Amino acid sequence: HPLRPTQHQHRSAGAEMSAEEKKAMREEKKRQKEAEKAAKAARRAEEAAAAAQAAADLEALSTGIEFLSVESVPQQQYGSYALIQSKVDAEKGSGRKFVTVESLADVAPTSSGDGGVWVRARVANVRGKGRCVFLVLRQMRATVQAVLNEGPPRVP
Repeated sequence: HPLRPTQHQHRSAGAEMSAEEKKAMREEKKRQKEAEKAAKAARRAEEAAAAAQAAADLEALSTGIEFLSVESVPQQQYGSYALIQSKVDAEKGSGRKFVTVESLADVAPTSSGDGGVWVRARVANVRGKGRCVFLVLRQMRATVQAVLNEGPPRVP
């Protein structure tokens, strides 16, 4: 590029600089670096404040919502529920091991012998027949049918 000086010209220009000019150049670089650090610290502080505000907004939205606990057992098997959301420690998780609907056929029975598994899915269809309720649960493309009986759970 004809307007850009070559490395040789840079060296000769640097060698011809006076001590004051070199000192001024170093101080200018130092000021620029400090300004960049201050801008970075301000950006991080803004991000932290935004995260704190988002957490406060989420907490405000969640007042009056019934939270599902890992320790509590549901009081009824089916029926009308209040809005339920899982509230767990993000580090530890819920303590539950969820299984995908597609892999249900490969799941070995639990050690307790009850055959229970945790599945996250949406209810695609509900049919009632006598004292039973049949649910079709869907997770992406996979579906599975679950059966709920009125009364205490029976172990086969």
